[in-house]
Amino acid sequence: MTAGGLWRVRPVSGVGRGWLLSATSAYSSGLLTLRPWASLAWTYLARACRLAVFIALATSTTAGAYEAIRFDRLSADDGLSNNDTFTIVQDRMGFIWIGARYGLNRYDGSSVVQYIHDEKDEHSISDNFVQHLLEGADGAIWAGTWGGGLNRYDPETDRFTRFRHDDDDPASLSNDNVWSSYEDRSGTLWVATENGLNRFDPQTGGFTHFLHDPDDPKSLSNNSVTTVRQDSAGTFWVATYGGGLNRFDPARGSFTPFRNDPADPDSLSNDNIWNFHIDQNDVLWLGTEAGLNRFDPRDGRFTAYRYDASDPDSLSNDTVAYVADAGNGRLWVSTTGGGGNLFDPATGKFRRFLFDAADDLSLSYNLAWCATLDRSGALWVATTNGVSKYDPGAHQFDTRRPNAADPRTTAYSDIQGFYEDADGVLWIGSGTSGLSRLNPDDSVAITYKHDDADPTSLSGNAIADVEGDANGYLWVSTDNGLNRFDPATGRFIRFRNDPDNANSPQGNNVTDLEIDETGAVWMAI
Repeated sequence: MTAGGLWRVRPVSGVGRGWLLSATSAYSSGLLTLRPWASLAWTYLARACRLAVFIALATSTTAGAYEAIRFDRLSADDGLSNNDTFTIVQDRMGFIWIGARYGLNRYDGSSVVQYIHDEKDEHSISDNFVQHLLEGADGAIWAGTWGGGLNRYDPETDRFTRFRHDDDDPASLSNDNVWSSYEDRSGTLWVATENGLNRFDPQTGGFTHFLHDPDDPKSLSNNSVTTVRQDSAGTFWVATYGGGLNRFDPARGSFTPFRNDPADPDSLSNDNIWNFHIDQNDVLWLGTEAGLNRFDPRDGRFTAYRYDASDPDSLSNDTVAYVADAGNGRLWVSTTGGGGNLFDPATGKFRRFLFDAADDLSLSYNLAWCATLDRSGALWVATTNGVSKYDPGAHQFDTRRPNAADPRTTAYSDIQGFYEDADGVLWIGSGTSGLSRLNPDDSVAITYKHDDADPTSLSGNAIADVEGDANGYLWVSTDNGLNRFDPATGRFIRFRNDPDNANSPQGNNVTDLEIDETGAVWMAI
């Protein structure tokens, strides 16, 4: 079976339809020279473009249910311009638009129309490497390319209008490498490129550039712009790696850059922003490589919270990897090497949680990553050595670690994902030891593992993610296929690649899952 291409998962009954988009490793093609920020953005892009959408039906858990789902494949054999697909969008007419490494494709459910660059036709697409697609409010399709600028496709005329960078035209696009485009609430189109932010004027067909100017303190702080978004107050925020944070005022057409200034203690502590959280008061909490920063947009001041060896109430480590809501106005702050911190903004104090081999109630490891609140208000923290649950009443961690004497606890090793169902049961996915059920009373009821002799067991013990759907089923991704689990019966239905079956999934290494509001399950392969 040829790799790549577009996949559709179609139930035999015809109820619902979904699209499965895949691509080969675009980031290893040698097309890009990646800087640190670009590497992160491209990783997310490549991950998104290798997604697969899988429609989950509320059918029985018998073998017949598996057979009732068929995979239809759309590939180059069916008219697709290239199997390495990067972006997809469905327009208001129902057409599916597919951006590929070589060309743009429009699919109507039965046939494909290709749009390929033609040097002799000025109304063809400007470049064949189509990286980003957006349908505008007027029904036009905007196609951003890597190396060929931006294109507007008019469905009425079936023609493209090209927007390219031109050194002799100051109103042209600022750069031909387009990362993304965004249409704001007023209908204005914004284009993020390798060389600045662009605002499009549909009346003139020109662009207003927003670039870094070393002589203008109100200019964009860094030209490497990957995304632009508008907040609830109408303010645009632009974050950069290496250029700090920017607030854009559309009315004045100016940026307020927020960067590190060693001489100013009220400035951003570091220009490399890893992650940020916006609280209920619209205060920004930014995780940087030099501590946690509090930023209030109303006064434009930063307060940096740094590690201080002489202060036990300070941040445990200056490299902040994750900031999350911990409930009751507090924040959870994960660090790379300094464990976790529970931060109270009212007092400005951090309560550190560090790994202690002699203390079973300590954090399970000092390399802490993501965190989540459950319905009871308890905080669950995933580390590289198990999962820890923080009890806000007792102010301590109830830590679950692997115990060789108890095989049920092996799932606490190498935690990759966890999901809390409607009954308060926590399902824990291990990267080595299968799926475990943790009851609301904190007892481990059972661990589910692969069994060669049982076709209704988990397909593999290396789990990457766990998600639940509206029907009460769990979806479990492994390195040996996708599984749908019925907690009522304890049985798994496996969805795996079959080399002899062209209608089977194209791969077994499912690295991520996401369930959207329609019930569709998206999986990264």
